[in-house]
Amino acid sequence: MLSSMLSRPKISVTLAQDTVYVHPTCMDDEPWQDNAPWQDNAPWQDNAPWQDNAPWQDNAPTWEPIVSGTVLLSLPSPRTVHRIKVVLEGLCDAFGGYESRYETSTTLHKDVFVDLNGEMLPAGTYAFNFSFIIPSTTAVYQKCNFGRVRHSVKATAYFTGALAGNISTPPVAMFVVANPSRPGELPLPTNIDIQHINEHLGPVGIQINSPHLTVASLLSVRVALPSPPAPVEIKSINSSIHQT
Repeated sequence: MLSSMLSRPKISVTLAQDTVYVHPTCMDDEPWQDNAPWQDNAPWQDNAPWQDNAPWQDNAPTWEPIVSGTVLLSLPSPRTVHRIKVVLEGLCDAFGGYESRYETSTTLHKDVFVDLNGEMLPAGTYAFNFSFIIPSTTAVYQKCNFGRVRHSVKATAYFTGALAGNISTPPVAMFVVANPSRPGELPLPTNIDIQHINEHLGPVGIQINSPHLTVASLLSVRVALPSPPAPVEIKSINSSIHQT
């Protein structure tokens, strides 16, 4: 039994990056419009034919990020391989209440194939590269009390011949994050400064900083007590983020 387990083929998938940023495009954000002479509500604009959702706006260029990765197929013995399939999937779980079940729907589905047409591959490890274009309109990662949106990549190898079958990887999580900044720019930083007077502690200052408050971001919280009453002992400081 041990020898049969060791002789089984193995497959894995790795991503070049597990976080991608999408930039929903708005025509009003084009830099060449900032100082245009027609920004001052020129009267000839009132009944202009392009005011009613001009069709050229529907085909405005967008910036579509690309997620890429590699599939590794390890064969301890020669095998006949039909094809390699990689699937990128986005799922939405919606929670309707404590007496309702989660409802899951598909928000994004893309797949790519590497057709080997039944080629006999000698024992060894083989690498197959892949890439997906992520539409800028993709539903981004979210997680709250009422559901979540998540994305993953999964690879499957299909075999032919006497030992036909297939093997698959577990879904590998990736995160699609909305970035309101222009393409090529990181999200704007988050800086919050709170000044408060507490009847027991006196003046209290709280600073919250983050380079970009998105998925898996670093959040720094600083608490300052300029003139606390003596003696005072701080046992713990708890913080949490709630999405509403």
